[in-house]
Amino acid sequence: MLKKLKLIYYQLHKLWVKHKLISKKKRLSFDFIGSFPDTLIITDLNQQIISANQVAQKTFEFNLSKIKKQPLITIFEKQESTQQQIKTILESLNQTPLKSIQREIRVFRSQSKDTTYSLSISPVKNLRKKHIGYLLIFRNISHEKELVELRENFLRTVSHELRSPLTSIMGFISLIAQETLGPVSIQQKEYLHIALNESVNLKNLINDLLDLSKIEAGKLAIQNQEINVQKLLNDLLKSYASIAHIKNIEFSTPFDNSNLFINTDEEKLRRILINLISNAIKFTEKGSVTLHCQETYKHVTFTVKDTGIGLLDSEKESIFEKFKQLDASVERKYEGIGLGLSIVKELVEMLGGKIHIKSTGKQGSSFSITLPKIPPKQKKASITQLLPSS
Repeated sequence: MLKKLKLIYYQLHKLWVKHKLISKKKRLSFDFIGSFPDTLIITDLNQQIISANQVAQKTFEFNLSKIKKQPLITIFEKQESTQQQIKTILESLNQTPLKSIQREIRVFRSQSKDTTYSLSISPVKNLRKKHIGYLLIFRNISHEKELVELRENFLRTVSHELRSPLTSIMGFISLIAQETLGPVSIQQKEYLHIALNESVNLKNLINDLLDLSKIEAGKLAIQNQEINVQKLLNDLLKSYASIAHIKNIEFSTPFDNSNLFINTDEEKLRRILINLISNAIKFTEKGSVTLHCQETYKHVTFTVKDTGIGLLDSEKESIFEKFKQLDASVERKYEGIGLGLSIVKELVEMLGGKIHIKSTGKQGSSFSITLPKIPPKQKKASITQLLPSS
């Protein structure tokens, strides 16, 4: 009898301890929900509201006790457009219930400014790993979007104000260098070529800043078209042979196939090759820079090879980081702000390609980009993918 009583006591004590632990975890959960800085809502598998923090109730103007166990879209019943956005997101959630999704929604308000949110929905599981509901986190990104828009407008304005006079300057320098306006001495021509080279570098820098802004905002559109590779390489040879000649460097494109075509964005591909060629010329003191092209069944590979300073193995990854320079000292030999190669990497990936580097110390470098002849389907970038997490 005593043994049975002890056993009953033990079982009751065990249940009491378990109850205390559950109560403690429940309190911690409510404390977490209550202290969470962003708008947080929890629903069951049928997307009916189970819980929400005070931020959510204040933001979307509802009382949890009055709409508990009601569908999530009840919160937005007075906002038809927002409600439709939520319905579309929930339909997509039903197709992949165990995957986290992230979307942007815009909440339209009649008496105040519209607000843009990053909505993150994640599946909630119990201790037995059973799927029991969803966790929705609404993060207000209106301020970030405004900052992105302001930066874009600023860069557009500044670049226009810089590029317009720069184009005129480059045009006049070319006219004088070609002796269209009268004879020019050898020394004067050399100075003009230097001025033209620096103008080209400045133009490339402006374009890099613009491209970076568009990439980060997810607004750099891809416009594919059929391109004659031979013509593209010939254009680049004409543009950069004289610039390379100023440094006594030979620039060549040993390629002869006027029948090779690739379907891609010509402007982006040209930008990639210009950045690689400019970099190669900048970091080569003597020797040559060569632009090769090789065709396979499904791909085309462009390779810019130089006899410049080369790269160490430890430097090969970091050179693609934005604003990263291998020599960051004030007295560094080579100018620039460290954007060219990061832009190249971003653009190559946007075109569905890959970039490879070959270099052995101080024996030059070889940058190869491999692009598909037929472009892949493009995915649109969202602002929520590009903004830093808070």
